Amino acid sequence: MEMRIFEFLEKYQILNTHESFIVGFSGGQDSLCLIDILDKISKQNNFKIIAAHLNHNWRGESSKKEQCSCLDFCEARGIEFYTKTLGTSIKATEENARIERYKFFEEIIRKTSSKGVFTAHTKTDNTETILYRIIKGTGVYGLCAIPEVREEVGYKIFRPMLEITREETQQYCQDNSLTPSTDESNFDDKYARNNIRLNILPKLKEINPNLDNAIGNLSKIAKDYEQILSSILPSALEPKTFKTVDSATQKVLIHRFLMQNEIDYSHKKIDEIVGFINKNISKPCGNTLSLTTGQWLFASKEKIEIINNIKAQKTDAVIEVKLNQDNYFASLNKTLTIKEFERELPAKFPKETDFKTFVNIPDNLFPLELRTRCEGDIVQPFGLSGTMKLKKFLINKGIAEHKRDEILLLTHKNEVLWAIGVGLSEKLRADKKPTYIIELR
Repeated sequence: MEMRIFEFLEKYQILNTHESFIVGFSGGQDSLCLIDILDKISKQNNFKIIAAHLNHNWRGESSKKEQCSCLDFCEARGIEFYTKTLGTSIKATEENARIERYKFFEEIIRKTSSKGVFTAHTKTDNTETILYRIIKGTGVYGLCAIPEVREEVGYKIFRPMLEITREETQQYCQDNSLTPSTDESNFDDKYARNNIRLNILPKLKEINPNLDNAIGNLSKIAKDYEQILSSILPSALEPKTFKTVDSATQKVLIHRFLMQNEIDYSHKKIDEIVGFINKNISKPCGNTLSLTTGQWLFASKEKIEIINNIKAQKTDAVIEVKLNQDNYFASLNKTLTIKEFERELPAKFPKETDFKTFVNIPDNLFPLELRTRCEGDIVQPFGLSGTMKLKKFLINKGIAEHKRDEILLLTHKNEVLWAIGVGLSEKLRADKKPTYIIELR
């Protein structure tokens, strides 16, 4: 087993990198086996492992005991250890557990500048996953195995035990005098995956004792079909492409999109998403549809994407803008400057969506403030004679709801003079020579 993991590390060029890697460490037999082997190999091959234990806090003292057991193991081995206990408000579901776990990994990656995460998924986990997907009504993509490596933004997730069974990790722990923690919730068959593990797999293995290998072969066949599909289907989920293909292809695209983002689905959900996208891909502002706890699908005529917030995080910060100096808006890490314009008239004025503009600012519009939107804001759009509510202005400009609170505004009282990157007020029009140049950076 050690040699197979060593060969995996060699294959992905992890040995002798002098880099740090996170190890997801629950304390159960699979993760205990993995961290024990990685600890031995890392100390001889010049890379560092850092243990990460997330206490979901679903089982009270039992969860705390596992957390302490993981800490004791790491202290005895000299392994750097990070842990976090979730609040009790998070609903105890498998999906929530997965989401919170990877959030935690990303926090540690940022703190430690680690290059990746090792997880203890086994060949048996792969069998359970594929059976779960079949029961859910998966397509070809869902029959593909859990990938050995998954690319994330700035790091990779490595799964070096996918050719190792749970029986083998159990034997390894016995042979090496390792005492894994026992998660009682793993024996509660109200959870779908536990039901598969406890009740369905044993029955299937009575029919075929080599079930793990059989499922593995099915995955390899599915991968071949998936490669063919990938060469035919669009590589990205884009509005222009989506509305030009037939409904069957749309369903396949959505199915692949959900699987690629590890989001559970049903055929009913896929139909709902297809209908939602078709309804909104012609709308400038788009709309959102709930996918999971903390995840929404956003669709507009510009893009289709997964977002983690329906609205941008609101800031109440307001700063008075001074001329000829930097005005730093700390909440959004942006700096605005307004300088007197002393050059020749520019040959070409910036676009409305630029972060630089040439203007005339009448004396009656001082003092100026820099802030985000507030209730009651109005604006006189460029080229128009009357004012309108800022909300309507942003809708007309096609600004999505989840983006509106992060737009910086140059204002005088409740009047918006420049929605930066969106549009300019008629009141700042420079008919002849501009008096000021404004820039956000």
